[in-house]
Amino acid sequence: MLGIPGLSMRRRREKITDPITVTHPGKVKFWNYDLNDGRRPEDFHYGDDAVVAWVCPINPMHRWKQAVSNFLKRQTDCMYCARKPVRESLRLSTKYPELAREWHPTLNDHRSPDTILARDRRSAYWDVRGE
Repeated sequence: MLGIPGLSMRRRREKITDPITVTHPGKVKFWNYDLNDGRRPEDFHYGDDAVVAWVCPINPMHRWKQAVSNFLKRQTDCMYCARKPVRESLRLSTKYPELAREWHPTLNDHRSPDTILARDRRSAYWDVRGE
């Protein structure tokens, strides 16, 4: 199936040349205009294997690169929002509870010591006023 339900095979073949703004308008809101070097969603169609940048409209910190065709096939939209919870044994709060207590409560967006891996390499804000 080409991702366009309800169309005959002949009609699907015709539609594959339509831009993603026509075939997948809901996915266009994830297009990262800043990182795609002037390329626009109108320039791509469903079967394109070009790797482009995407950004989550809910949390702009969620950015990734993925082939157009693969992203359009996904059942979920943001690959970060769709992730399963971090296993308890791998959480920062479990492995390093003393460090987790210094986690800044408001400056780390959506993240918390319970939602990130202990080995996460992203920068974080810490509240060390108690020292």
